[in-house]
Amino acid sequence: MTDSDNLRKLEAECARLLRMIAWENRDPLEPVGSRALVIAALLPILIPVAALVVASLISNEISLMRLIQGVALTGLILLVMIALFAVGRTAGEPTSSTIGLLTTLTCGISFVEPPGAKNGEVEVRQRLEDCEDQITALKKNAQWRST
Repeated sequence: MTDSDNLRKLEAECARLLRMIAWENRDPLEPVGSRALVIAALLPILIPVAALVVASLISNEISLMRLIQGVALTGLILLVMIALFAVGRTAGEPTSSTIGLLTTLTCGISFVEPPGAKNGEVEVRQRLEDCEDQITALKKNAQWRST
């Protein structure tokens, strides 16, 4: 194998390790798809629910006041959740600690990992550093040969 082949393989390995680190450090609530995908997923759920609510209102199974109370309560819960996320983000806390706080307050149980190094993160960073060192050595060797 030539030095250029080794260099290409090491650069590919570095790129793979950087992608792996970026994937692990991403925001867990970051949207994966587009807005259209979210709408396409919600429409089949929301349309039948809206139809049932309208049918229940027409047949007088639920009162308009009960519907308004339900919407207000749901809106209040969503508002509190959004406020907690906003406070956590502006305070510089990661989103996962805000979710951990929310679950601890509501359930008394924390389901979120404690902050710190993830499994294997130290090893991956060490492999990345080794790769970069080998790339630097190969480039210096190539420059030395050319002079």
